[in-house]
Amino acid sequence: PLQVERVLDEIRVLLDKVRAFRPEESGCRLTTFMNTKGGSGATLIAANVALALKTVKGGKGEQRRGRLLLVDFDFQFGGLPIYLNMGPSDGLLKALEFVDTLDETALLGYVQKHESGLHLLSGVMEEIVLLEDVGAERASMLLSVIGNTYDSVLIDVPRRVDGAVASTIERSDTIVLITQQTVSHLHDAKRLFVLLRDRMAVAAERMLLVINRYDSKADVSINDFVAAFPSVGVEILPGDYARASESINLGVPICENAPNSPLGQGLRNLAERLHATPTVAATKLEEPRKAPAGLFGWLLGRG
Repeated sequence: PLQVERVLDEIRVLLDKVRAFRPEESGCRLTTFMNTKGGSGATLIAANVALALKTVKGGKGEQRRGRLLLVDFDFQFGGLPIYLNMGPSDGLLKALEFVDTLDETALLGYVQKHESGLHLLSGVMEEIVLLEDVGAERASMLLSVIGNTYDSVLIDVPRRVDGAVASTIERSDTIVLITQQTVSHLHDAKRLFVLLRDRMAVAAERMLLVINRYDSKADVSINDFVAAFPSVGVEILPGDYARASESINLGVPICENAPNSPLGQGLRNLAERLHATPTVAATKLEEPRKAPAGLFGWLLGRG
């Protein structure tokens, strides 16, 4: 008789083996950033982590990063160019339109070049694309070309799971889930985690939870997140609303104009952690407390 859990375990093992076996010419490292709740800060974090990886010098580390691409995968409301003080471009939409004949040379013609050397691929902001126009097959074909062209790719995906986003998640070495310290954020983060783990067979070791705008005095503590996600790595980024707002308004990333600030250093440390090892192991930040009763207890104890 079919034993579902055993079959899923075997599939996870097989997927891990497939991901571990990568020919040298296609050994691209893919990191996906996703909000667990709207407005959590995934786009700001993705832009700054990408810039930190591109600008940090350091011999072998710099050699390891190689050619780096940042992708805005929100076809309807993407705004990554604003965070880097760059104009709109239809590069992503053109690449998807001609993906059947797309090669590495053509792809380089569609990307935008930041002064740091970082490459950006995004869709034009004046145009709205219907989700059904971008299917899983076209997204998968584009990711294959990207993987053969770049050494590291960071993708900012919208907060939804459709065919294109699912293709990205399946190929990702690490999925970075951005959250904040409220009960609603914790609730949505738990739901997304269960969806990725149980429906898409994403191992917990491939996920990293980042608590943005961290406040040590908040009602929802790190203990609560560690208890709710026992096998997932947890990182924190300090709150700095004034500097973050200024960064977005001016289009100057925090890692560029304030690299030594607590937030700038936190973003740089996150960048180093994401690309230091093949997987992100769970980090025990504090001893988890016993789950309380009520709604909080359900959030912390389920799954």
